[in-house]
Amino acid sequence: MNFGLRFILLTLFLLSFISGWFWLALGFFCWYLFRYTGFELVLICLLLDGYYGALSVSPVLSLGSFMLWSAMLFLRTRLMLYNQGNEIVF
Repeated sequence: MNFGLRFILLTLFLLSFISGWFWLALGFFCWYLFRYTGFELVLICLLLDGYYGALSVSPVLSLGSFMLWSAMLFLRTRLMLYNQGNEIVF
């Protein structure tokens, strides 16, 4: 179930970005980053930059996704709650 949900979220992110629904793609991106590790999103954004031809000029999407990924990794450790059994609670 976990891999199926990850695949569906990645597909929705990719399709919403290609379709031009950037705000919806940003929502999927942030939710995916908070829920999972999200390193594959940086690779997908690198591929999207190549698809739109932005690698030769400035890869804004790749740099932005890397910055959001780094910020979410930093914030996620501070937003998680731990119980007495040292288990993570979302």
